[in-house]
Amino acid sequence: MTGAIRIARFSTEGLAATDRHEAWRNRNWPSIGPLYESRAGLDFHNRSMAVSLGSMTLLYSHHGSLLMERTSASVRRDGTDSLAICVVLDGCASGSALGRDVTINAGDAGVYDMARQLTLVSSAATDATLVIPREQAKARGINLRALHGLRMPGSALSLLRSNLSDLRISAPTLTLDKVPGYRETIFDLLSVSLRAAGARVLVTPQAKNTAAFHQARALIKSHLASPHLSIHFLCKHAGVSRSALYRLFEREGGVFAYVWKLRMEQVIQALSDPLSRQRIGDLAERWGFADASHLSREFSKRYGLTPRDFRADARGAGS
Repeated sequence: MTGAIRIARFSTEGLAATDRHEAWRNRNWPSIGPLYESRAGLDFHNRSMAVSLGSMTLLYSHHGSLLMERTSASVRRDGTDSLAICVVLDGCASGSALGRDVTINAGDAGVYDMARQLTLVSSAATDATLVIPREQAKARGINLRALHGLRMPGSALSLLRSNLSDLRISAPTLTLDKVPGYRETIFDLLSVSLRAAGARVLVTPQAKNTAAFHQARALIKSHLASPHLSIHFLCKHAGVSRSALYRLFEREGGVFAYVWKLRMEQVIQALSDPLSRQRIGDLAERWGFADASHLSREFSKRYGLTPRDFRADARGAGS
């Protein structure tokens, strides 16, 4: 299957202030609006995107302040039986999950069993909510009842948060054949994040490898221009052995190939920028090449023309 995945978008833009909350609350799935009894002020707004990964759904939302209640009546009415992990990217929320106090700040996440009662007061916020059916969560060793109202601190979910943020950008180009791989990655990073937050969940060797790969990849991206980026550096900070690191990057053609690929992409970006006046030697020094000649040789091997010729062609195409 190579078709595009399903993406649903919603916005209250253009609606009268008095109609925005009702429009959001009465919108059909995919939306959390109908799942709650809610109240909002006249400044309420919502802009959201729902990404379908099979039975798993990702909801990205920017919204105004809300009081939301998942009551026993609403649980009986809609029969929703899912795990919801709400990552607060900006803003905050507080409330109660069957007597368990909930306080979620920007960068943290709240874990909720949607078949149980919940009250949340949210500020104007931007968040990413991951919704997983109970049976799928149980199959991964995730006990929803025990986790209801759990706060996952930002330090425990940095890899998952980064993955969900990246997926928001790449979703429009994601095809159906890629969905199983994305879903497995999310499950792996979720289990590692839950364990780091103190939850008793199963963390498989595959999940540990996935987390190590994403940790190493994040280190590479954040230190791409650093002269200290090395195999030793990555092993030390990703917590893996040299042989394990090599195995993690086999599909990328190896660690060095992955690093060179990202550095070349940065060079391409600079050469394509009509406002950039960086010399080839400056680009070589910034991105880890020995000198301008070294960059030119490597660039020609990969792209079939020199950096100067590439820059000239790019600027000619834009004129």
